[in-house]
Amino acid sequence: MRMENEFEETTMIHVQEDGPQPEMKPKAPKKKKKKKLTKAGRILFQVILVIALGVACYSGYHIYSGLKQYNQGDEAYGELAKTMLVTDASDDATSYDSKLAELEKLREQNSDFVAWLRLDDSLINYPVVRGSDNEFYLRHLFTKEYNFVGCVFIDYRNAKDFSDTNTAFYSHHMYNGTMFCDLVKYNDQAFYETHKEWTLDTFNGPYKIEPFAGIYTTGDADILHFNFESDEAFMEYVRPFYEQSTFKSDIKIQPGDQMVMFVTCDNYVKDGRYVLFSKLTPIE
Repeated sequence: MRMENEFEETTMIHVQEDGPQPEMKPKAPKKKKKKKLTKAGRILFQVILVIALGVACYSGYHIYSGLKQYNQGDEAYGELAKTMLVTDASDDATSYDSKLAELEKLREQNSDFVAWLRLDDSLINYPVVRGSDNEFYLRHLFTKEYNFVGCVFIDYRNAKDFSDTNTAFYSHHMYNGTMFCDLVKYNDQAFYETHKEWTLDTFNGPYKIEPFAGIYTTGDADILHFNFESDEAFMEYVRPFYEQSTFKSDIKIQPGDQMVMFVTCDNYVKDGRYVLFSKLTPIE
C-alpha cells in the first residue's frame, strides 16, 4: 500500500499504513487584513475627538467654576455672620443699640441692606437687601460681586421698613444646603415643630417671624400681594394657604396683622416654588 505524504484537508488526519494515526495540527487561521481609515474617516475621527475633548474641558471648567462660586458665597456670608453673632450673646431689651451699630456698619458696606434674618438650628443666617429690581441679587452677593449664589432680598416693591401688610423674601434653593434650601423642609411636620420662630433684626427694632403655612406652587401663581383694600380682602387672601399647607400650625392671622412670605425654587414641577407664609410681630 502506498503511504500518504500529504495532508488531506477534508479529514484533517495523517493516514499511515501501520500503527496509530496521529492527530493532525489544524492550520492557523488566516489573519484578516485591517481596513485602513480613508482620509475622510481620519478627519471625521479627529473632529469627534476634538469635540469630545472640548466637551470634557467645558464641563470640567463649569464644575470648577461652580464649586469656586459656592465657596466664595460661603466664605462671604460666613464672615458677615460672625459680625452679627458678636452681639447675639448679650441680647436683651437694652442691648439692641449695639446691634443697631452692627447693622449700620453693614449698611455702610451696601446701601441696599435692610435687615438681618436668622433661623436657629439651620444655615439661614443672612443679611437681607432690597434692590431696584428682582433680578440683580439673584446673581450677586451682598458685596455686589457676581455669583450665582445670590443674596436674600425682599421684593423691590416692598417698603424697606417692613411696613407693608405682606413682605416677600426671595433666595435660591442651593444644592449645598445654603440660602433658602431649608424652606422646603417645612413639608415635614416634625421640622416645623422644632423651627417655629425666626428672627428679623431691622433698623426699627427686632421682629419675630412665626410660620403658619407652607405651600407648593409655581412661578406664575398669583400670590404676590403686599397691601389690601380691606380686612376681608386680606383674610380671603390668607385662607387658601392654611388649606394647602404642608404642615399644621396654631398661628392664626387676624385682620391688622403683618406677615412675610419666603419664596424659593423647588423642582417638583417645572418652574416650581415652595412658599412659607409667616406672621410678623415686633419684639417689645
